[in-house]
Amino acid sequence: MDKSVHRKLEEAAALVAGADLVVFSGAGTSGRLCWAACQLLERKAKSAGRRVLCTTSLAGGNRAFKKAVEHAEDDAKSASEALERILEAHPGADPSKVVLVGVSCGMSATWVASQILRSLDLGGKAILLGFTPFEGCRGLFAEDHVKRRLASSEESVVILDPVVGPELVTGSTRLKSGTATKICLEIVVLLSLQDLADRENSQPSWHLKNIVAQLQRRAARVPTPKSLLGQYRSALGVYDSSLSLLNDFMIDSHPLSVGAATLREKGRIIYAGYGREGVLGLIDASEQLPTFGCQEDDFQGFLLDGKVDEDVLAVVGEERTLPHFLRTLEGLGRRDTVVLIFNLRRLAMCPQSAHREALRTVKEVQAKASLGFSVVAVLACPTDLRLKASSPLESLSQVLFALDSVVDFFLEDPGQLGCCRDFDLAAEAAIKSALNCFSSGANILNGKVFGNVMIDVRISNKKLLERATKIVMMVAEVDRMAALESVMRVLGVGHLDGRALRALQAKHGEAVDPSIHFSSQDLQLCIDRGSALRRVVPAAVLLATGRCAEVGEARETLEFWQDPSNGGRTLRDIVKG
Repeated sequence: MDKSVHRKLEEAAALVAGADLVVFSGAGTSGRLCWAACQLLERKAKSAGRRVLCTTSLAGGNRAFKKAVEHAEDDAKSASEALERILEAHPGADPSKVVLVGVSCGMSATWVASQILRSLDLGGKAILLGFTPFEGCRGLFAEDHVKRRLASSEESVVILDPVVGPELVTGSTRLKSGTATKICLEIVVLLSLQDLADRENSQPSWHLKNIVAQLQRRAARVPTPKSLLGQYRSALGVYDSSLSLLNDFMIDSHPLSVGAATLREKGRIIYAGYGREGVLGLIDASEQLPTFGCQEDDFQGFLLDGKVDEDVLAVVGEERTLPHFLRTLEGLGRRDTVVLIFNLRRLAMCPQSAHREALRTVKEVQAKASLGFSVVAVLACPTDLRLKASSPLESLSQVLFALDSVVDFFLEDPGQLGCCRDFDLAAEAAIKSALNCFSSGANILNGKVFGNVMIDVRISNKKLLERATKIVMMVAEVDRMAALESVMRVLGVGHLDGRALRALQAKHGEAVDPSIHFSSQDLQLCIDRGSALRRVVPAAVLLATGRCAEVGEARETLEFWQDPSNGGRTLRDIVKG
């Protein structure tokens, strides 16, 4: 990220530091990462003896943390109402000092755009974070009056749109953009806390105390965008070069092979971790249904903490806690995989009782593995971590590192930067990337891509309907009209056949865009059916290529050839065969 992005990060942090209330807003994974950033801001401020008012507005509400909620990110009315409820719950916040931090990776989420506009209407300020250049924004963001307003120097809006390059899997923004979202939000949080500290300790610039304080801070390496980005870059570099991830993934014990075998055999992948690392497991699990068309139970996430804070519990639910994880273990078998997620440095900072509890839990997993399920460990550890001999934590580390499938990365612990133990956040970035690559790799090896294009996206909003249409165009090598007609046939929206689509095109004089040219009822019908049906895009590809003539034939072909007992062929095999 260049200096202009560094400057914008500092501007965004200054807005957050000066706010009476900070509202993080997002849909899907962006919203879940907003919630994690809000938690970070609250807890870091509390540990520094400061009080910061912040909350999260997640499209679809708390239930959307665990799985996609259909049409939520497209609902402008619900977005405005949600923001109004937040403001009513904080009557002491000056509307002009409310900062709306909106995240939309593709600069397209109506939920975010609606809340930013409402905040500005009330005299507030806004930060918009995305990874499509603002000039290429879509949906409500692209409407002329909205675009002009957000870009106007008269409004207090910071637009963060860094370029992170193309995604590894076309159609998904959870890898590069998702990781960049987490990093940018955390940098804004950490810089804002430092900004708050500076304001509290402000003295005239010529004052001796101020000069001494500045020298001390410089010696202590006060966080800057450049220094913080360096820590994350270092963490991701260690992850990228980890020997455990460079092994031949055709080895049966390699994590990707283990995960792919589980999905191929219709088994379950169970993430289980402590604290924020455990939350990353829940977030990764929640992404699988809309991204790769997985079943709801294919990926599940659990928190292993013996005691979960009430604010966390309100979002993740009781069913994602330790007692339910232990009950889930009882029903696992040879087709399933448990992925244990640990940051040993963060755990080392916990009381001894937490170490003993973690050891008991891992030994319980070890014992239950006799049922036949596989166990993978994803571990972050400081290079200089010293464990007391024969302590519960040392025993735990020995058990974890002895597992057959381990993704481990050792990071330098540079100590404290301001009020942030940056090792933990750098470790989170590496762990998030490891989990993303594990789940994506398992799905890829299980035939969920055509080349590097994901082909089993679940159509749960208008953005994904557009994405599905483009994927059919790309894979089947047909024009937009043929692709859209094939998608409509699979969705069973019979009145939007080729003739009706051509009539829409003639009426509007441009390529048909469902989000613009369909009626609201038809658009909602497409999303409702797309959310409920599996393999919409693969079936549409078979129709568009002429490989199958009817929807029923396409579904039967997919069911037969993708069954492991019939060879487990991928869509590419079926189309090319």
